[in-house]
Amino acid sequence: MSEGPGSDAPGKSTGGSPVVGDGRGVARYVGMSLCEIGDWERGEIVLEGTAELHDHVATPNSALSTGALLTMCDNVAGLCGGLAALPDGWVQTANLMLRRSRFDLRGSIQFVSTVLRRGRRSIVTDVTVYDADGIAAVGTLTSAVLRPAAGVPHWERPARLHAAP
Repeated sequence: MSEGPGSDAPGKSTGGSPVVGDGRGVARYVGMSLCEIGDWERGEIVLEGTAELHDHVATPNSALSTGALLTMCDNVAGLCGGLAALPDGWVQTANLMLRRSRFDLRGSIQFVSTVLRRGRRSIVTDVTVYDADGIAAVGTLTSAVLRPAAGVPHWERPARLHAAP
């Protein structure tokens, strides 16, 4: 199924710039599902992501690699910031900081991101990473708010992206 402009898939772009072109998005690659859980109608933007550890994002000892973890955090916190920038703009990551409390993340991993600061030119979001043992990492993402020439993406709310089976 194509998931770009004109797609009727829930949470996908239905105009403007494509959000997940032809199923090659980062969320699909790392096996992450994303769901907006905040009260977006009242301005509360909260995103939750879930992912299982897959071999292609693991280290040789079967733990989640730091690069993959950073990618997942950027994906969740970036979408959270992007949704906060709508309808006037979209975001581009400027800085991502992550602090890991341990490196043995395994199995099902959850991510929660909220908006810390929303300005005209930048948005700051946080991201907390959980596994079965509790908090495993915390991070902060600063994004620049841009106004794409092709227009901002349109999202059906609450936003949802589901990992490919």
